[in-house]
Amino acid sequence: MYDTTFNMGDFYVSALLYRHSVFEGSPVVPLLMLIHERRTTESHELLFKWFVRLTAVKVITCVVDREKAITNAVTAVMPNATIAGAVLAKLHTTDTVW
Repeated sequence: MYDTTFNMGDFYVSALLYRHSVFEGSPVVPLLMLIHERRTTESHELLFKWFVRLTAVKVITCVVDREKAITNAVTAVMPNATIAGAVLAKLHTTDTVW
């Protein structure tokens, strides 16, 4: 799950979260965080390029809201990614994950 959850005044914090199935209860934990000034495709692409570089994963299923900059960034960096956004269109990350 990836969302720009936190508006911290002059910047945003976006979190890439995943369900860690190795641990009991499969907790949701943060994998990467992005601090950025603008909610642009280019900003989000930075995070996903780092994700690919650090993990070598090229295909994921990513749950996002309908923010176009995020969906564009995911598909630009990982063209074969599955975007599962429609399900969560009206829900906020904290309502969904926690």
